[in-house]
Amino acid sequence: MSTEVLPPTKNQEEDVPFYKTVKRSFRDVRIEGGVRTDEFCEACDAVIQFFDLFNNAAFSVVQNDLSSKIAVRSFHPWYLDNPLKEASPLSQKVRERLAANPQTSETLEQILIDEKQENAPFATGALTWLLRSLKFTSLGLRLNMANQKEELSTSMTKAYDQTLRPYHGFMIRPLFRLAMNVCPYRAKFYPSLGEPEDVVMQELDQWLAGLEVILGRMTEFYKVGSYGSI
Repeated sequence: MSTEVLPPTKNQEEDVPFYKTVKRSFRDVRIEGGVRTDEFCEACDAVIQFFDLFNNAAFSVVQNDLSSKIAVRSFHPWYLDNPLKEASPLSQKVRERLAANPQTSETLEQILIDEKQENAPFATGALTWLLRSLKFTSLGLRLNMANQKEELSTSMTKAYDQTLRPYHGFMIRPLFRLAMNVCPYRAKFYPSLGEPEDVVMQELDQWLAGLEVILGRMTEFYKVGSYGSI
């Protein structure tokens, strides 16, 4: 006799801590000999889920860049001054490069080296913007976790000023400022990550630490190899 397996109810889904819904944490992305492309993209997918917790449509502009499923639209805040505006989503560009050239795309570093040598930057620009988005996300959360009296809107605004803002034109900056101003209150946001709080915060810290290691590594690689800046 077979038993039908029913999908979890909404309430059941809400009871699952965020970290248990993540398929791969940034801390689990292998970086020996280079940042593994497939694992990195898989970890990026969790960031899209993470911004869902902000419960704010304004943050879809960040999700669109990280998503492997959502196409770039004119609403995208980088669309007006980004040369990649006709491209597919950023993580998708990296995945397409990996699928088309697996031998020279096993790591993020290999992609940059190979495309520079070939003078064919199919995924390089997309990877650069993807890393910038992740740097913004990482810094905003880290600042907020370090200052328990500071609201997310303040921390994310500081992070934006230090990361994405220098790369945005004057028409784009106000859109991001608006998005930062409607961040959820920390008293509502952190409980949405799940329980128990001490375990959840430890997992978030490790998730961020893994991302910070990758960003630090790639920032140095960009600098040494003259690939631009993130």
